[in-house]
Amino acid sequence: MNSNPNVSKTFIWLFCLLVSLLLLQSPVLAANPVGSFQFVHGDVSIQRNGQALEASRGDDVFVGDTLVTAAASSAQLKMVDGARMALRPRSELVVDEYNFNDDDDDSSLVSLTRGGLRTVTGALGRARPDKVKIDTPVATMGIRGTDMDTFFTPDPEASSLEDTEAVLRVNEGTGFITSGGVELDVPAGNIAAATLGQPPRNIPSLPPAAQALENESTQSSDDEATGSDEESTDTPEESAAEEESDANTLAGEGEEVSLDQLLGEDELDGVLPNLDNLGLTQEDIRTIDENLKQAVEENKGTTISIQ
Repeated sequence: MNSNPNVSKTFIWLFCLLVSLLLLQSPVLAANPVGSFQFVHGDVSIQRNGQALEASRGDDVFVGDTLVTAAASSAQLKMVDGARMALRPRSELVVDEYNFNDDDDDSSLVSLTRGGLRTVTGALGRARPDKVKIDTPVATMGIRGTDMDTFFTPDPEASSLEDTEAVLRVNEGTGFITSGGVELDVPAGNIAAATLGQPPRNIPSLPPAAQALENESTQSSDDEATGSDEESTDTPEESAAEEESDANTLAGEGEEVSLDQLLGEDELDGVLPNLDNLGLTQEDIRTIDENLKQAVEENKGTTISIQ
């Protein structure tokens, strides 16, 4: 046995240094994921610890990740509280903070440094809407509702951000935009914009750059509906139904979705038992259940347009 105390101290010091370096290089090893990719279309990457990783469906997302989509590419995320995020083409999103433990420390902060993001509120936003924020380089967006779009489309040739607008469009509920020390509420169906250091203002329609990005997103979601090259353990029929449902949730307006996908057997089984609140007998519920399921089977392929 080596009893030299200097050798023992050196060994301990080197061991501790090695462990510290490993922890510094891989901080996510001790962290929990805060979300995952539900759909990936085109060229989507995760920048993590100085590395660029190709994103795939099912990949986890961690605090500190930067998510990047290329042209004609998009991604959809589901966060741990059930919130949904759709990242549009040519976009970059930083996950700064995401705590969800169903307590007072819950919070969500993401930064849209360029591009477009559509968000649908989860449990965190419903319980503590004041703790959910979306930052852009010129303004901050907050929620008092459920469904909204954020756009930040700087000119790549511009030397500063002074003329670049951050845009908030609220689809459902109410949101707000803060800039220049002023907070402006934005009800559903309205659009607001803000530039660096200036108070936000209502605008009648999306600016051309944001509209172009939305058009590109629509084309990307149309491509998604034709299928995906991602590997999956689902059958082709199950994969198609799930992917189309996800795309219709967030990618844009005017998509078509099959009636049997909207009213699948699992959904019917989950919803129909609530009919007993109306005073119906179990026999009534079973009759309604069977009639609806029969109607779904007979009308497979029927489409409903979501406007």
